[in-house]
Amino acid sequence: MTPYKAWEVFVIDHEDEGHEIAYADTRNEAKYKLLDGECKTCGNLCADSNLEYLDLSARRLKACDGLGDEPVSVVLEAAIKGAGWTCNIDGVEYSADDISDEESLEEFRSLFYE
Repeated sequence: MTPYKAWEVFVIDHEDEGHEIAYADTRNEAKYKLLDGECKTCGNLCADSNLEYLDLSARRLKACDGLGDEPVSVVLEAAIKGAGWTCNIDGVEYSADDISDEESLEEFRSLFYE
């Protein structure tokens, strides 16, 4: 069973370089999940083999709690709408305003192969 708690994992002092969402019971477990490539979102940080545990920090992402078994599009939608995230997909930046109506939300969801 996927843990309930969502965590935003990022590189200390370089938050602008990206974030990943990991589902774990603790902050430490979330950081290890990123290092092991076991994040819900598998972006650039998950693929960075040069990262070490001490490079990372994690904070709760309560807007995504309980969504660990949902498709990544649903999790990202919750992060965008509930936590003010933006999401860059193929060079296009998506914010809450960009997915506020049903048509644009469906377009956003269609970008994921789920």
